[in-house]
Amino acid sequence: MKRRGGPRCSTEIGKLIQRNDYTMQDIADKIGVNVSTIKNYVKGKTRVTDNIIIDVAEILNNDPENIERLFNEAYDRYHIDPKKITVDEVKMPEPIDIPEAKPESNPVDVVSEEPPKPKTSFTIVNINEEYIPLFDYIINWINEPKFKDILDLMAILSPSRLDPFALLSWVYEHTTWGGYTRIVMYMTKRDYIPSYLIED
Repeated sequence: MKRRGGPRCSTEIGKLIQRNDYTMQDIADKIGVNVSTIKNYVKGKTRVTDNIIIDVAEILNNDPENIERLFNEAYDRYHIDPKKITVDEVKMPEPIDIPEAKPESNPVDVVSEEPPKPKTSFTIVNINEEYIPLFDYIINWINEPKFKDILDLMAILSPSRLDPFALLSWVYEHTTWGGYTRIVMYMTKRDYIPSYLIED
C-alpha cells in the first residue's frame, strides 16, 4: 500500500519516488533489499546496479533508461559536484625543468645527508578527437574513477588508431559487468569496434 512520509529528497530520482507516494522503505521492501542500500543509490553514494534500475522502473511504471539517467545524475552530483570531469578539464601541467645551481667562485665542500632530487617533468596526454565522446561515456561507468584511471584511459585513446582489445580489457577491469556490456554496445553502435570483430 502506498503511503507518504519521510524527509524530502534532494535528488531527482528521490523526488520521483516521493511523487509516486512511495518511501525509501517501500521501495526497499518491494525489491527485497535493505533500506540503507536504496538510500545510498538515491543519494548517489554508490553506483546503482542494472537489476535495481529495472525493479525501480517497474515499481514507478517508468522508462528504465530514464530511471538509469536519474540514478547516474545523483551519483555524478554526489561524487563530482559541482560539475563532472570532462576531457577538457583534465589538463596536465606544462613540463617543469629545475635549473641547476651555478657553481660558486670559491667552492666549499658540503656534506649532504639527503641525495639530490631528480628533475621533475610531466607528460601531457592528448586524446584523439574522435574518441572524446567514447572517453566521456566510459568515465560515466567507472566506479569512483581515480586520477590514474583517467590518465590510463586517456593514454589508450591517444593513438590515432584505436586498439579495441586493449580498451575492452581495461574497461573489463574498471567497470561492472553491466557497465562493460553497455560500453561494448556503445562502441559497436558507433563503429569504434571494427566490423570484422563482431561478425559471426
